[in-house]
This record gives sequence, C-alpha cells and structure tokens, in this order.
Amino acid sequence: MDPGPGCYTELCAPSHARSISSSRSPLVKPSEELKTVYLVRHAESMENVRVHALDRAFGQLRTWKAPACDDVCSSLRLLCFDLDTPLSMRGERQLKDVEAQLSDCSFLQKADPQLIVFSPRRRAVRTREVLFGSEVPSKAMTQLVERTPMEGLCPAQFAERVQGFKDWLAKTPETRIVVVGHCQFFARLLGKGAGYDRYLSNAEVKRCYFDPTSGAGALGSVWVPLVPSGSRASFLPDSQKLQKLEARTPTQSKPESKTQVCSAEAFDIPISMFVPQESDSSGEDA
Repeated sequence: MDPGPGCYTELCAPSHARSISSSRSPLVKPSEELKTVYLVRHAESMENVRVHALDRAFGQLRTWKAPACDDVCSSLRLLCFDLDTPLSMRGERQLKDVEAQLSDCSFLQKADPQLIVFSPRRRAVRTREVLFGSEVPSKAMTQLVERTPMEGLCPAQFAERVQGFKDWLAKTPETRIVVVGHCQFFARLLGKGAGYDRYLSNAEVKRCYFDPTSGAGALGSVWVPLVPSGSRASFLPDSQKLQKLEARTPTQSKPESKTQVCSAEAFDIPISMFVPQESDSSGEDA
C-alpha cells in the first residue's frame, strides 16, 4: 500500500524510469519516446460515499448484525444510477490538502505539464479546477468518463474506449500530460490484472511513463513507473534528501531490446507522488 500523508518523489531530481523488460529490472533513464503522464483520480464523490456505505452494510450482514440505518439509506440511493455526483465534504478537504502539497512543491513549474485532459464528470472537473486552476491548457475528453453500467455488462466496449484513449495519447504531440479521471478507467489503462493490482485513492497523484512506440498505443504500449514500488522519499525534500534519493537511483544504460514490452512483467504500480491526509485506498468505486 502506498504511504499516507503527502508523498514526494524526485520531481526535482534527475528523471529515471524503470526498464520495461522486467518488473524487477534496474532503473534506466527514459528514452526520448516515453511520455510523462500524471494520473490524478478525482477526490471523494457522493457516489464513493454511498458505495462505502454499501460495503459497510454488507459487512455487518455478513456477521449477522443489523447495518446502520444511515448506511442502508445511503446505499439505496445507488439505485438512482446517478453517474455525475458532486464531491463530498471530505472530497473538498482532500483537494485542499493535495493542492497545498502541489503548491508547496511548485508542481506546475517543475513538472511543466503541457496539457491537462479530464473527464467531464463534475467530480473530475472540480478536482481539475482546484488542483491546477487555469494556468495550463485544458480540455474535457468524454473518453475519460468512468466505466458505465452498460460497459460493465460488455467489457469489450469499455476496453475499446480505453484503447482509443491510448491511441490518442500515443499520437498527441504533447509529452507531459496530466490526466484527471476515474479509478476503473485508470485500472484498465494501467493493466489491472496484468501486474497492476490496486486502485488509485481519491485525489491521488501518480507519475508514470507511457511508451507510444509499440504500435501507436496498441496493447503493447506500457506504463513504466518512475521508481520501483517501495523506493520513495518523504514530502517535502530538502537538499540532503534529494542527494540521498539521487544516490539510490543510479543511471543505467538503455535496454537494447523491447521484445518483452507486451509481457505482464512490463506492468507495475506507478509511483505515488501526492495523496491527501484523508486518503482512502479502498474499492473499485468511481
């Protein structure tokens, strides 16, 4: 599990990426073809609150206990199939927390994103507004909306939509992109079930690399984490922390071959950069 309050990677240090030939390969400097992508899951929404209530209610029933009335009432509201719920009060607090971390770190100046794309759902729109404002060119993309109930019944349709976004990502000229969206979409994008084994927390920011060279975003395109899981620096860094981080992130030569780029070993959990104090890593909810 990724650490809780404010986590920082070497945003100020030389960029390094893991070899795409193996999940345990040494770190390598990213090639010119790799694109830096910051994945940002929206803060907690009212739908998240209701799904958590449903989980608690079922948990009580499994132990032969009566669920709380509030949890039952909240769970029943899921039957309305409201796909565009606003943020919860907790979600607003999460955004303030992460926004402060991004500001303290001068994220926009150091990461220098060229484009922000976001889901048009209210929870994602609000997340983009609070965290990034209007300093960076932004556009809504309907491809980024969360998996719909119909797509849940027809996984191939959802997979096709995610693949369409990967194709766009491979072809767009921008090389530093922020993507604000939903956990199910990101899980599919990162290859959950093929080595990526967890969902992003609400308001979590992750940095990874996308390799568009294996067929314009075809299934062979992979996400490469900045550093291996477990190799992290605490937020905020001072000069000594950065020196220690650079010392344990050696530069290696670029792999000669990408023959294993489609293998399951090419997928891993991208590094967590910022998570709110009130982080909740649970669940498959939107």
